[in-house]
Amino acid sequence: MRRRPGAILPIEESVLTLAVDLNASGDGEFHGFEMAKRLSEIDDARRLTAHGTLYMALSRLEKAGLLES
Repeated sequence: MRRRPGAILPIEESVLTLAVDLNASGDGEFHGFEMAKRLSEIDDARRLTAHGTLYMALSRLEKAGLLES
């Protein structure tokens, strides 16, 4: 499946929402494993089929300049 340039996938939107929430709660830094754990606790967990899915999404978001590792 091809996507339009600049389009954000649902898993990426969930990751960004979680990142904003974690940052707002005072957690300036967080890791992929922690994100995977928290994502599995919310309704969008079905989008996270494996940790590789999360890390690929994180990589795409970093390349887009939306996250920093």
